[in-house]
Amino acid sequence: MKVSRPHIIARKSILLAFKFRRIFFFLVFAALAAVIALMGNDIVASVEILNPIASFLPIIAAVFAVLAVIPLMGIIIRIIVLRHIYVEFYDMYVVKRRGVFNKTEEKCMFPKILSVNVYRSFWGRIFGYGNISIDAIGKWDVDLTNIKKPKYIRKYLETHFISAKEIRSMRQTVVTQ
Repeated sequence: MKVSRPHIIARKSILLAFKFRRIFFFLVFAALAAVIALMGNDIVASVEILNPIASFLPIIAAVFAVLAVIPLMGIIIRIIVLRHIYVEFYDMYVVKRRGVFNKTEEKCMFPKILSVNVYRSFWGRIFGYGNISIDAIGKWDVDLTNIKKPKYIRKYLETHFISAKEIRSMRQTVVTQ
């Protein structure tokens, strides 16, 4: 049995996992946990009103440490999910795969391509990701969002463009019918 390999694989950018709020909450709670763990006794000793909570400082530091781990776990889980979403391009078909535990595979025909549009935002140009819209003959259009190296994938897809000779033969077929 001959096993064919994909010509190119389009993967999602993991940069999407690093949302501002996740990073912000991680930094705030980690800083609070570190300050309370390292300098909590000095702060409590300098302010007399806080003396009753001196025995609870390790618990408070642990709570802030746990609150810092929650957004960090969100980032890690999102990276794992994004690493398991990709599109494989073969000669005659395209396979969209996604899922870590529940796997989904969608296979569709890969006909000749009419156009490929690449949109890269400001941040996409800086970090190397973008959106690709593929207009193929028929209903098999493929839209890829937040894909790493969109220009590289577009260059590959340009080799599958429909030729002028094929367009003339299609026109002749339509005109004669």
